[in-house]
Amino acid sequence: MKVGDIVMHRDGWTHDGEGHVIVPPPNDEGWIGPILVLEQYDPPNDALFVALYCGQEIVIGRAAGLSEIKVISAS
Repeated sequence: MKVGDIVMHRDGWTHDGEGHVIVPPPNDEGWIGPILVLEQYDPPNDALFVALYCGQEIVIGRAAGLSEIKVISAS
């Protein structure tokens, strides 16, 4: 993921019916987007990105086991 990409974002985990954590989620639900990546934070926070979603700037991050990013259109 880089500045200018259009992405989808979701939590990289979910709970089953008994409250256990499932990584990765077992289905294709929970995606938010499309989201336009506007800028990337400087190190050491370079896993965080400012993005535009529904007319608002949000911060999304890529963290193994915590979030998933799907690039829809690379810049």
